[in-house]
Amino acid sequence: MGLKILSCGAGMQSTALALMSCENKKYGIKYHEVPIYDAVIFCDLGNEPNWVYDQVNFIKKACDEVKIPFYVLNTHLYTDYIEYFGKKRVVSIPFWSVDENGKKGKMMRNCTLDYKINEIIKFVKYHLLGYQKYQRLNQQDFKAHEMHLGFSLEESKRCKENKHKMFVNKFPLVEMNLTRADNYKYILEEWGLDTKASACNICPFHTNYFFEFMKDNHPDN
Repeated sequence: MGLKILSCGAGMQSTALALMSCENKKYGIKYHEVPIYDAVIFCDLGNEPNWVYDQVNFIKKACDEVKIPFYVLNTHLYTDYIEYFGKKRVVSIPFWSVDENGKKGKMMRNCTLDYKINEIIKFVKYHLLGYQKYQRLNQQDFKAHEMHLGFSLEESKRCKENKHKMFVNKFPLVEMNLTRADNYKYILEEWGLDTKASACNICPFHTNYFFEFMKDNHPDN
């Protein structure tokens, strides 16, 4: 039987999935689309708001209590960008750009793939399944394992197949018709945690309000 892995960004959606899995483990299956995960994995990109790490610690404590393995992978996107930009290839963050004619554009976005999904895949392959570097994938592992992603109902257009030969993507919140607001309500009412979104401080998809909020309330970030 294959592994069931949660890619946990510690925002509202993946936090909800992690906590639902903890409930299933502790009280019996209540959320049928959510398995008892073999591993919950958070990738620390090194540039998240402080509240994200508070949410990570909350999830870890809940997982530890029911003995669901929780892992933090240090995949420091921010450090790599600062140290290597202009010297060698670094991950593509989708910065907005303007060419010499004033035309606006956006760089390719590979940060989630390079610093989260691919890092989780490598961790599962080498640390959980015990493969050696350059070892070929065994036939029994072809599309045998599930990667669960915290996309809510309004993000259903983002649901795509996993291109890696080892994994099948699963989207339990979409299957359960749960919106972002539903996840926030569940975590607050059932667990008493007031969650906020998870995203790097430097993400260009933030609104001006986010940067103003961080400047006024979290200047240490």
